[in-house]
Amino acid sequence: MARLTLRLRGTKSQLVQALHEVPSWITGSQADRHNIGKVFKAHFARSVFTRIHAAFMDKSAGGSDELGNTWKPLAASTRQSGLRGKRALLQGKRGILIKTGRLEESLRPGAATGDFYQKPRDQIVKLERGSISLGTGVPYARFHHLGTRRIPRRRLWPSAASMRPWVRDAAAYAAEMLARSFRYFQVR
Repeated sequence: MARLTLRLRGTKSQLVQALHEVPSWITGSQADRHNIGKVFKAHFARSVFTRIHAAFMDKSAGGSDELGNTWKPLAASTRQSGLRGKRALLQGKRGILIKTGRLEESLRPGAATGDFYQKPRDQIVKLERGSISLGTGVPYARFHHLGTRRIPRRRLWPSAASMRPWVRDAAAYAAEMLARSFRYFQVR
């Protein structure tokens, strides 16, 4: 396990001041020479994608995710068409929206090590000042997520309002992992 060591040499009041700066390091509103924000965001992204991927797999199998969301089953015409990949779905080898695996792979959680997040191919994790954007760069994903006249809407992740518990849990997890990454403080 990679660890971040932050040594503060100074008074207790200087330590308290440094701890008050952690939120501004995480949000990017203040220079972060210790990569505290990157550690937090790496674990935050991993946690959120863990939930998104689990929900995707539950709905893909015809079930519901932990929030109760489901996807419309495949149309009879799709089941009967015998398209390559769809036969495997009918035989129970693949789920809804899993033909090549590219979309599903882009929603898998990456590896968070120290201040580094290794994201899967096509996954979007943008760390910007005051925000983090997560998603998928698979070109056809938006058509399934939003739906079209011919493709039913199958949300790849819940609405922002529905995701609040996931975001809260991810922030708590990231904070815990950040706390674990500190080996020690040297305070006089």
